[in-house]
Amino acid sequence: MGHYTADNPDHIGTIVMLNGCVQRQVIEAKTGGKMGYVVRALRDTNGDFVVDGSDKIVMEKVWGKVEAFPAQIADA
Repeated sequence: MGHYTADNPDHIGTIVMLNGCVQRQVIEAKTGGKMGYVVRALRDTNGDFVVDGSDKIVMEKVWGKVEAFPAQIADA
């Protein structure tokens, strides 16, 4: 895939993994090579979304080995 974005209809149902762990609330991801990245919603230690002063969800960019699979392939 190379580059995943949540607003692309072709990416609906895509499973995004970072260092072998499934990621949730992914907005963007770059796959391939040794290092990729995931842009996702930041959560606190209780699992709640972190919000800024204007009640917008804070996003974080995390680097590592990123893989993306269509849900049909991942479930097979």
